[in-house]
Amino acid sequence: MSKDGEEFPVEIHSNIFKWQGKDVIISIVTDITERKKAEEALRESEEYNKILFQGSLIPLVVMEADTYKFIDCNDAAVKIYGFSSKEEVLGKTPADVSTPTQYNGEPSKIAAAEKIEKALKERKVIFEWRHQRPDGTTWDAEVQLMTFTYKGQKYLQFSLLDITERRKIQEKILENEQKYRAIFNTTPDAVALLTLDGVYLDVNDGFVRQSGYSKEFVIGKSYRDLKVSDDPKYIDKLIEELKEKGMIHNVEVDYIGKDGKKYYGLLSASLVTINNQPMILSITRDITRRKIIEEEVANEKERLAVTLRSIGDGVITTDTSGKIVLINRTAERLTGWKYSEAVGKPLEEVFNIINEVTREKVENPVERVLREGRIVGLANHTILISRDGKEYNIADSAAPIVDIKSNITGVVLVFRDVTEKLRLEKEQLKSKKLESIGILAGGIAHDFNNILAGLFGNLELAKVKIKKDHPAYKHIEVAEDALDRATSLTKQLLTFAKGGEPIIEIVNLGSLLRNAVEFNLSGSNIKAEFDIPVSLWNVKADKGQIEQVILNLIVNAKQAMPTGGKIYISAKNIDDIEEEGIFHLSGKYVKFSIRDEGIGISANYIDKIFDPYFSTKQEGSGLGLAIVHSIITKHNGYIKVSSKVGEGTIFEIYLPAAEEDVKKKKKKHKTKVKLKGRVIKVLIVDDEEIVRDVAISMIKELGFEAEGAKDGIEGLKKYKTAMKKGKKFDVIMALVKKVVYETKKLST
Repeated sequence: MSKDGEEFPVEIHSNIFKWQGKDVIISIVTDITERKKAEEALRESEEYNKILFQGSLIPLVVMEADTYKFIDCNDAAVKIYGFSSKEEVLGKTPADVSTPTQYNGEPSKIAAAEKIEKALKERKVIFEWRHQRPDGTTWDAEVQLMTFTYKGQKYLQFSLLDITERRKIQEKILENEQKYRAIFNTTPDAVALLTLDGVYLDVNDGFVRQSGYSKEFVIGKSYRDLKVSDDPKYIDKLIEELKEKGMIHNVEVDYIGKDGKKYYGLLSASLVTINNQPMILSITRDITRRKIIEEEVANEKERLAVTLRSIGDGVITTDTSGKIVLINRTAERLTGWKYSEAVGKPLEEVFNIINEVTREKVENPVERVLREGRIVGLANHTILISRDGKEYNIADSAAPIVDIKSNITGVVLVFRDVTEKLRLEKEQLKSKKLESIGILAGGIAHDFNNILAGLFGNLELAKVKIKKDHPAYKHIEVAEDALDRATSLTKQLLTFAKGGEPIIEIVNLGSLLRNAVEFNLSGSNIKAEFDIPVSLWNVKADKGQIEQVILNLIVNAKQAMPTGGKIYISAKNIDDIEEEGIFHLSGKYVKFSIRDEGIGISANYIDKIFDPYFSTKQEGSGLGLAIVHSIITKHNGYIKVSSKVGEGTIFEIYLPAAEEDVKKKKKKHKTKVKLKGRVIKVLIVDDEEIVRDVAISMIKELGFEAEGAKDGIEGLKKYKTAMKKGKKFDVIMALVKKVVYETKKLST
């Protein structure tokens, strides 16, 4: 009411908040007189009521475009919304009169706002919506929404069409279709829809499972394309019979799957009409298992045994008393027991395991599983002793076998041979050890060679200075013999160092073996027997180093047979070294073996024979076999040894094969150079004084002039000085690689 007493409609928005510690109400009052007049004018419009509302069975609603509040509706709208009077509807929003539920995956309030906004932009929109009445019942509506303007004011009008029954019918159809599709795909039988000509139109998952073909591959092809039967004429006959009778029932057929195997089925088929087109609906039940069920039951244990026998690891199963039920092929090989012999025997009788270090028996793993009821594994260093006494390093685990009621019915033991793996680990460790020794040996050999060079040179000079009948001459020769042995030692040390890297060429191994063995056995009481095929491949090797390998092995064999005997030398081609159980190498190799009849090597020492300075002989240096191992490793080859005390030892060596032929080298004839005219002047460059001095002395003894320089810098200075004086050096001898490098660098 105004000050002068006039009443007018207002819209009040109030809010309570704290101000100076008190609750304060702020109200915003808006004069809506004009809006109310417009609404009343609209409602009072006789034409509007006659055309849109009076007697209309279609629910109609009008609302403000800006507030979405209902300003009018007809009786049909009140009824469909579930209210008793128009007054309950007017002034409310769609959300007030009907609680929309989520429909077609759309959040209701957000989606409703989007629909109205779209109506305002497009002036008209039709969509489907699901509502919920105050009593909780739901109904589906097709909403037609449009905008109009009256006396400058924009309004929204929408009509509602109840499509609940239509939606139920649609959902029922969809539900039936989904049920049909679910039944179609989940049935274990093979269901197919074909044309009368036998072309597949649709197949289910059962068909895919039985045939092995994918649905996409099958559709559009005929049964002849798929070659489903060995006798397609029989299928033709069945189709003709079906066309005559309209149905065939439980006919046994055979069919070929994608895997090429033959299966058996029980076929039923009938003529159906879909979209006015006659078609064939076939259902085939797989009866392959039923056909062979008796045989499968009888052979169930055998099939399981075949599966287990195919596993790469050893597998043994026992019953709860620890007696063997099944044993596979790998377990047969490792234990030495055949399946027929092992079945029924206690596990410990067949599976004989000990500790590698203590040599004491290890507890039966089956007893542990039955006692603890869980998976158990063997400790490290477990040895399986085969029936023939052969020993294997193994890793294994044992687990309980339980039935559907979780009762333990037996134990399965799975184990594998890790002997080769452990051996390779030892080989790698040994190689690293030899590599470290090689670095040390190379340095020692280099320094030792320099000392030996000085000693050799001075002894040679001393021999030149005195006559052979001099009392000291004999002592000098003895000293030279000792130096020869020292030189041999440095050569062996260099084998470990980088300086001992092989110079690879194509070598005829067969000839090399015969010549080296016969030469080293000549005059001895030991005979050699050869088994070397003519077709033996050549190898990629350093001929000198392989001769050294053969020499060391023959010497070893001779020392093992002091009273004489035989040495057996054999060789053969290996197409793939991995087939020999050597998995860190690959490709073609040539294997040669040297076997003696000597005293053999104890099992306690067999793993140490390649270690440097390890020897069981009083006169042995312990370098021979270490050198052999180093040479073969540097050739990218492999060596293994086996021995029995009192029976002998066999060394097996693998070298990379060469496809090229051995090239015959032309012998180069050496020609002597006679020096005439002036005296030759020589410059000796070496960083070792003793080597430098003895070289100068020896060259002077031969009648030449000689000077020395300690390094490349001094050598270059002397060379330039001699050039300036017109007395240049005729020969420069740089005895150390480092000196040569420094000289080249300085001259550059």
